[in-house]
Amino acid sequence: MDAIDKEVNPGRWEQYAMITLIVIALTVVIGGTQAALFYSQITPRAAQANGLLFDLMVERAQGNLYRALELQIETLRESAVHGEGAEERLANAWDKFDDHFSSVPVEAIESLRSELPALGTGLKGAREGLDRLAESLNRMQKIYSDSYRQLLLDLERPPLYLWPTASIVARKSAYWHAATLNRALYLAQVGEIGTARVMLAGLHASTDDPKMLGLTNYTLGRLQFELFISRPEAEFYTQSVGYLRESLRADPDSPLAKRFIDYLLSLSQTEAVPREGEGRPTTPAEGEGAAISADKRRF
Repeated sequence: MDAIDKEVNPGRWEQYAMITLIVIALTVVIGGTQAALFYSQITPRAAQANGLLFDLMVERAQGNLYRALELQIETLRESAVHGEGAEERLANAWDKFDDHFSSVPVEAIESLRSELPALGTGLKGAREGLDRLAESLNRMQKIYSDSYRQLLLDLERPPLYLWPTASIVARKSAYWHAATLNRALYLAQVGEIGTARVMLAGLHASTDDPKMLGLTNYTLGRLQFELFISRPEAEFYTQSVGYLRESLRADPDSPLAKRFIDYLLSLSQTEAVPREGEGRPTTPAEGEGAAISADKRRF
């Protein structure tokens, strides 16, 4: 029957073939255009978020912006007019900021920014100093902001005009996994260790890439060690070592995991599990500064 139909209507089969080719061509063009638009939007945003995360980690390690704020507040206090109450307001504002910064830095920054207009009352010629203070707070707010939250939302739910290609590309590309890992790092830096751990556990369950599994386990190991520093219990130390061993099983060549597990295993039993009243574990030896957090750092 098919053979007879082809003989009788040869033109119809050519039309079918032509329509099929047109549909395939349109699908390829539309899909390629959507993919190109997706990458053109996501790539610069991911690069900007990564740059801010790097700046945040440098700030948490060195505290340059924090010290600049402290110095600027002190300079403004020196310009306060006697009897106007400006010096007391500045001192109270800084004390409140300092008390909350280590646990809720974003909220502390926003609170101090909101007080700037009132803090300027009773200061002699302090306009320039207030402007510098506002600039430092704006910069600090920018690097402490959660740049990855909206990025991940857009990766999970791309705009309708990029469907369906963007939803497929987002999950298949490395962007989603990398953004999830980096947001967990960000959350750890600003003190939200529990949320960071939950995100990393979800990432661990959703990827089979050896490099990503290695990084995820390494980061979980670091978080457990941070918990051990604040609450020196043997279980946290053991869990940290366990995560690092998992990291090296997934990615045997990881220099970060190798270096950190070497440090942990070099601790004596007394150092790794302090007796009651002994406080923190041993101070890292020279060369371990990049592997272990300083007192005021969360990760």
